[in-house]
Amino acid sequence: MSSTTQSRKSWNEYVCLGSLLAVSLLVAIITSMILPYYRGDEYADPAMEMVRTGHIFYNFLPVGYPALLALGYKAFGSETGFTAVNILLALLMLASAWLYLRLTGLSVKLTLLVVFALSLYPDFSLSYNKTQDTNITAAAIFLFMSAMVLMSRPKDRFAYPDVLLGASLGFAALIRPNLMLLAIVSWVVLYRSVLRSLFPRILAQTATAALVYCSITILIHGSMFFPRNGAYNLFSGYNPYTSQHLWNEEDSIPFELAAQHVQYTDNRDPKLDPIYRNSAIAFIRSHPGQAVKLDLLKFANLLLPDLHAHPARSLAGLAKILSSLAIPLWLVFSLVGGAPRAYDTRFLVAAVILSVILPFCLIISTQRFRIPLDFICWTDLGAMILLRRTNPNTLSPNEPSTAVYTTADSR
Repeated sequence: MSSTTQSRKSWNEYVCLGSLLAVSLLVAIITSMILPYYRGDEYADPAMEMVRTGHIFYNFLPVGYPALLALGYKAFGSETGFTAVNILLALLMLASAWLYLRLTGLSVKLTLLVVFALSLYPDFSLSYNKTQDTNITAAAIFLFMSAMVLMSRPKDRFAYPDVLLGASLGFAALIRPNLMLLAIVSWVVLYRSVLRSLFPRILAQTATAALVYCSITILIHGSMFFPRNGAYNLFSGYNPYTSQHLWNEEDSIPFELAAQHVQYTDNRDPKLDPIYRNSAIAFIRSHPGQAVKLDLLKFANLLLPDLHAHPARSLAGLAKILSSLAIPLWLVFSLVGGAPRAYDTRFLVAAVILSVILPFCLIISTQRFRIPLDFICWTDLGAMILLRRTNPNTLSPNEPSTAVYTTADSR
């Protein structure tokens, strides 16, 4: 392919992506002006702390998303900045989904169709006015998966895919600490790919992730720290009242603290951490069967549709039911056999699903934690279906420069 032809194709891709983001931006602005605003205090309060003091001293939750909200507030001088940040994060997720699909060999036309459909997804398009970390979590996962696809190209030394992988892991940890399990996913996938100089590159990737996480955490918090919500979440997930509050396991905490005659004013007080940790461990040791049952209940709860605000027979309830089918449908279609792609995503996506779901089964689980995985599965499923319907025997015609064609199986 000549350089002129390649340049034209690259320009066409930028135009398509830019047009998609421009349309999505317009829709987001209109939608945010129509829909009511929902302020989630768990992220908004730390953000306002940073607006007032320049730092987030609150160490219960990760600081990545609240810090971005704070920057938006400073830029706009009001909570309108929160909405602006959410819109930018939504566009980042669409761009990262585009990158992922293109790297796996999907053509520009099919990528445009899949990402456009994603931009209309209810949980995506209705989240601009909500201070929740759904879109930024999905963006972090898409960036990680894009880096993993790039890593399938055999190289003998540390290179830019390694930097992207390390940075994406550090970024993910700033959003949700449990996403650090993606590092294990990367080790397994890289080992399967039989890449050269594997161990030194893993060390370099880990160092990059640590550098990103530590430097940004120090900048925002003032010192290095790790969110201290682990004992709180563990106690929420393992106590005699957890099964009665599966929609929000945190609601079980006051009942168990009252049963233990613990006096408190704030159930997130650091002084309660030893009680939480010791009580949860004691519960697991004395009731192992019930602990396993709780794990299964939390797993089922995570995959079920969220029908607490919308009845099943309503239009919104039906949408919730359909959206909850993302993981099962992706699994079924993957087992049946997806259409050929430049990079076989099935093992990677399955490993990501497992690494994200597992921590929630061990601590707390609500349906909103599943939404980023819905985005991932619907996107990958859409790519497989479109490839099968359009040209099941072709990867991405005439576009070899943007696809990754070398996998462990083909070498």
